Amino acid sequence: PSDYNGSQFRPAKAITRREIAVMVDRAMGKVYPASQPITDPLPFGDADQIPAWAQGYVMEAVKAGVLLGYPDRTFGPEKTATRAEAVVMVQRMLDYTREGLDPDIALTICYSPPGGSGEDPAQLTTRKVQMQLVDQVLYASLPDILTMQDRLMTGSVTMQWHPIWQQLFVGMDWTSQYRAGTTRFGYFSTFCEVGTVGETFRTPVRMLDGQLMIPIYDFSFAYTNENRTRWDGHWDEESKTLTLYVYNPGYHTS
Repeated sequence: PSDYNGSQFRPAKAITRREIAVMVDRAMGKVYPASQPITDPLPFGDADQIPAWAQGYVMEAVKAGVLLGYPDRTFGPEKTATRAEAVVMVQRMLDYTREGLDPDIALTICYSPPGGSGEDPAQLTTRKVQMQLVDQVLYASLPDILTMQDRLMTGSVTMQWHPIWQQLFVGMDWTSQYRAGTTRFGYFSTFCEVGTVGETFRTPVRMLDGQLMIPIYDFSFAYTNENRTRWDGHWDEESKTLTLYVYNPGYHTS
């Protein structure tokens, strides 16, 4: 509602290329990086015509290959987009978010209840979790993982999505937080944008059709039992199965 003055929707307004940049970044889960100050200049001769608050959005859309400039190296931020331009941008956005989808990869979730030894965890294997392989990193849908975990644990996994921050709060007291576009995973800092305590993923959390995709295996990384983090799984090439040991958000962190 804050996009336009007076919380107006303005449905009949012609869409500009700058507005499309904001929309596609939201769909790709890039609100967090887009809201940060840019460190490199935009590659357009009319970059000074792009509002300061929107420059990060344009930069992220350019990096993702969604927005391209004109042959004269201008962007035309206030130029009305044609139907053809809008369709091409939406298709590029879909190609970016859906890159590397692989329904043949299976995921095994192993869960040890609070107080358990962890030696004989409950487990569930499925190919229904959305998985995608991008730049040698395997991502999985966090809501899908938590839904599977919910079937194995006593109690329930509660989730709340914040559409402005693009952040998922998880746990009975929202103690775990996952935000699109950042490597940071925060916890124990209720209702904060970025947790003051937390861990980091190896690559930024992606977004696929409105679901957070977290990196759970890096094929370019030499894993040992000592250097694995909480969300690093174990890959079996023969069965194309990733085994992931999960914890109980809001109950314990072991």
